[in-house]
Amino acid sequence: MKELKTNYKDAVHDGKKQYKITTTNGVSNIDDVTTYTTAGDTFGAGDINETNGAINRLARRLSVTVPASGWSASSPYTQRVAVSGVLATDSGEFACDTTASAYTSGNATLRATLKAQAGFIDQANSEDGYVTFMCRDFKPTQDLPIVLLGA
Repeated sequence: MKELKTNYKDAVHDGKKQYKITTTNGVSNIDDVTTYTTAGDTFGAGDINETNGAINRLARRLSVTVPASGWSASSPYTQRVAVSGVLATDSGEFACDTTASAYTSGNATLRATLKAQAGFIDQANSEDGYVTFMCRDFKPTQDLPIVLLGA
């Protein structure tokens, strides 16, 4: 995503705004003839759509279970998991999904294990429809409920 514009300027003028009204064939037109000392920027539908899209993407959360059986055999341990709705442009932010049934229905020992093993994941790289997770040092032994943040 491109960076959103953050240097909009308001138009600046001395005195009152001035308008010229002309009538042609019974139709009146109003033209702004104010002398501006600083030209202002417009903020239109494209700007607000882009801004709202960026906010929506930041708020989006996608849940995925990373199966214990899918990790590569040697370090760094990697696993590519299909994730519906994820895009290559999504962030790589993730956390243990504490709302997942594997987490909420488990006992305290299981919850601690899930949180600890989710911490083994060092990196998550997204592509359209997939996320590749990487653990540099330890391979998880539990199916991990993961939430992708700002996906």
